[in-house]
Amino acid sequence: MYGKVQSGTRARAVRHWPAQINYASIHCSVGADGRGVAGKMRVKFGLAFALGAAVWAIPACAQPVCVEPIPPAAPDPRKATAQQMHDALNDAKNFISQSDVYQLCLANYIQAQKDEAAKEKTPFDVAMAASLQKKIDGNQAAKVRTGAEINDAMTAYKMAHPNN
Repeated sequence: MYGKVQSGTRARAVRHWPAQINYASIHCSVGADGRGVAGKMRVKFGLAFALGAAVWAIPACAQPVCVEPIPPAAPDPRKATAQQMHDALNDAKNFISQSDVYQLCLANYIQAQKDEAAKEKTPFDVAMAASLQKKIDGNQAAKVRTGAEINDAMTAYKMAHPNN
């Protein structure tokens, strides 16, 4: 905190201002254990991160590994080319088939949980099943909406481009 500066024959104490204040500074102050303030903060942040990751991961362990597909956007039929319409139709078909796989995955997970609860003679988590059924219903609605959008776009394209 104080440094000695030679001035002639006498030594005088010079105050190093940033080190005197107990505020954050670029200098690390070393505690009794030798790690310093920066080391202690790293440990605190590391523990906070690990705790947060553990709390976040606990509910994820109970969830099925089913990936929900993203619905494609229908192209503008007035500006789209025949190739773009063909690609959009294929994207819609892929989405619908991936949605079938997703819904089957969720339904299988619900059934597996029912079977496990019956085997272990524990109560079945009805709230979990209702939550997953809501996801299935939402995905089914997205399938219907995607099919209707691509059909409407194809109809409008054929009306706008009668020669194709």
